[in-house]
Amino acid sequence: MDTMQIKCRRAIAKNITTRIPYSECDNVDKIYKKVSSGVRPAALNKVKDPEVKAFIEKCLAQPRARPSAVELLKDPFFDEIDDDDDKNDDCSCSYQ
Repeated sequence: MDTMQIKCRRAIAKNITTRIPYSECDNVDKIYKKVSSGVRPAALNKVKDPEVKAFIEKCLAQPRARPSAVELLKDPFFDEIDDDDDKNDDCSCSYQ
């Protein structure tokens, strides 16, 4: 897993759960051990919508089983999004 994958996962999970993933860990070594052993962040338990949770689970899959970004964008999770609605939005997003 590279740094970009970790940052993207953190940004997505934080925006959906409003908590930083693995915030239950007090150091990076503990986070690494959980991630590398497949332990999901406790914040994932806060996600009540089954479709959202299923999408996050796909993003957290092991690299060989994880869909590509293009495949994720084609996921049914995004089917109800209307691109025309985005044209008038004045939304700026920032990721740490």
